[in-house]
Amino acid sequence: MTIGTPLFDDVFDGLSLPVRFYGGQHHRDCLHFQIDYHSPSITETYESTAMNARQIEAFQAVMTTGSLTRAGERMLISQPAVSQLVAQFERSCGFSLFERTGNKIVPTREAEALFIEVQRMFTGVGQISRVATALRDRTWGSLSIAAFPAIARRVVPEIMWGFCKDRPETRIRVESMRSRGMIDAAAAQQIDIGLSVLPSDRPEVECTLLHSLRGVCILPLGHPLAAQETVRATDMADQDFVSLGPQDQTRFMVDRIFDQQGLSRRLRIEVGQAETAFTFVAAGAGIAVIDPVSAYNNRGAGIVIRRFEPAVHFDIWLLRPKVVRPFNLIDAALDFIVERLKQFAVLCEALPDLPVPDRPPLLSETFLHLLRRQNHAP
Repeated sequence: MTIGTPLFDDVFDGLSLPVRFYGGQHHRDCLHFQIDYHSPSITETYESTAMNARQIEAFQAVMTTGSLTRAGERMLISQPAVSQLVAQFERSCGFSLFERTGNKIVPTREAEALFIEVQRMFTGVGQISRVATALRDRTWGSLSIAAFPAIARRVVPEIMWGFCKDRPETRIRVESMRSRGMIDAAAAQQIDIGLSVLPSDRPEVECTLLHSLRGVCILPLGHPLAAQETVRATDMADQDFVSLGPQDQTRFMVDRIFDQQGLSRRLRIEVGQAETAFTFVAAGAGIAVIDPVSAYNNRGAGIVIRRFEPAVHFDIWLLRPKVVRPFNLIDAALDFIVERLKQFAVLCEALPDLPVPDRPPLLSETFLHLLRRQNHAP
């Protein structure tokens, strides 16, 4: 059996579901349908009380359009075929559903009561159809994302809003986590996607290196070294330096560079987070070598960004639970995040050349500005 109404094309196509009607003395005000999913065969002929989805659809079409002819047009069948389906439905119910008044048919009170229940059934089927469509189009569901603090502050929210704004049925949870805790959360399947500065050392977690970004030097406005396009480690000898604490891997990478070259700095201030370093640098307390994600977050905060040599690299790793059930929405989000992070990596390389904004611009705005500059470059 082929159902003509688009609402049922994907749900009831080819099916004749046995539906039983219960009424009588104890159910005068509440009519119930029960779909018999445990029937030996959904195609066999049932006793006179059996009704099927096609009959219910015909009844609903007649009640909605008020005409057998228009009901047939909606169902893409002839008017006599609609009449036959309605007659079968009446026999299944055991009472009349319509009365003829001239050329019109008028529903009985029983039909009006029954129609309320039928509409509820159609509403449920319609919701199932909408959810199925949204799942197919990767626009419905929920996902959980964890990211290291610097990228969770601005970059991830901008990316995920770009993903969600045209997907109203999508719900997301974004958490700021340090990489060690994020790896454990991925192993426990508490998150769907993680963006970490460390690779996973646990077999339950799949990790992929997305980008290796170069660190930058930040200086207060008016600092003598700000006139240079590139600040080298040798330029920082005996300069006041704002350093990250020993809990941050950046500290070890930067210290190794200066130790290998035998250079000394005046380590006047040590901070626990990169964001705090920007406040000290802007106040003139010293200079610092910092990750480009934090530099992007703090553009225009009274500091100057310059390239740093020799290169210090900051990795961004994608983490996912290794044992996970496929979900279209997560796949779509991954594709979107990876593509946007490619754009962000380009921005990070160009940070020292970008103008200082009057307000914090969106990642997409900054990327488009960079593309326009590159297209007009000689």
